[in-house]
Amino acid sequence: LSKQFQSLLSSIIELNIEDSEGAAAFLESAEHSRTGLVSSDFETRVSKISDEHGKDPKILAKLSRIREKQGRMDEALELASDAIANGPPDSEVLLRRAELRFRENDLTGAAKDTRRILSLSGESDILVSRAVELFRRLEPTKIEELVGAPALKALKPSYKSGIASDFGRNVSELKAAEWLLKIALDECGDELADRIVNQLACVLIGLQKFDEAMELVRESDQPAECFNYAVATWGKTRSVPKSLFQRMLESTKRSDLGLATANNQFCLALAHWAVDEIDLAKEHLDRAKQLSMSRFAKDLSPWRYRLV
Repeated sequence: LSKQFQSLLSSIIELNIEDSEGAAAFLESAEHSRTGLVSSDFETRVSKISDEHGKDPKILAKLSRIREKQGRMDEALELASDAIANGPPDSEVLLRRAELRFRENDLTGAAKDTRRILSLSGESDILVSRAVELFRRLEPTKIEELVGAPALKALKPSYKSGIASDFGRNVSELKAAEWLLKIALDECGDELADRIVNQLACVLIGLQKFDEAMELVRESDQPAECFNYAVATWGKTRSVPKSLFQRMLESTKRSDLGLATANNQFCLALAHWAVDEIDLAKEHLDRAKQLSMSRFAKDLSPWRYRLV
């Protein structure tokens, strides 16, 4: 009976569109409906809601989503702008407007909205991640300008690490990744520390900060960290440190590099080449080439320390 009562109560609330709660409930229900968005009765009720609640930012945001679902993008964009103008900063509505602007090729407006979102704090980690990804598509050479952004600073360490893993196509992205990972390393627990240390070492090598990278992984006996230590030493001294690459290969007998990825196979190829095991180097290089042909996402190049 309680479920039937709740259902009846919801229906009554939806019918009372003069009330803001009823209007919001009606629009919420309509947004998730597969039918009913094209009838004249529906349009009459939406028009009445717009007249009655044209200054309510929450109602305007819901109306914007309805218009977007109907494919009426100009109206959706205008309603999203009205919602923003009539209420306090709402990151979800700002992101929706940014995405609409992006789709309508207003790249300047979209970038402005994403910057505004990232200047706020206390937003959800998922929403901030979406905003960062959109900003990266809009301003790929200006990622460094996100350093210090309150929304990024407030992310959980795991999200900082996840976002940093997508930064690495250019120096600007690497600088932002360095900032994020250093904060994450200070905040994270033991379960994330090894992963973030290895990420940060790769970023520092990409930025040619070899001494910092070496200090991070100096004591580790894990294959990935041993490899990074050898490469950082090579970068600093300009001389191939054969003994360190041999140490890395020895470490793989105790703990392998993990999944058979193009990245890992190239690391092994480079290590074997460094210790003059040319045939083994060629075998791993061939495997790396084969694996790289079937990958769908960018991967870290152990040669350039950039995402390629």
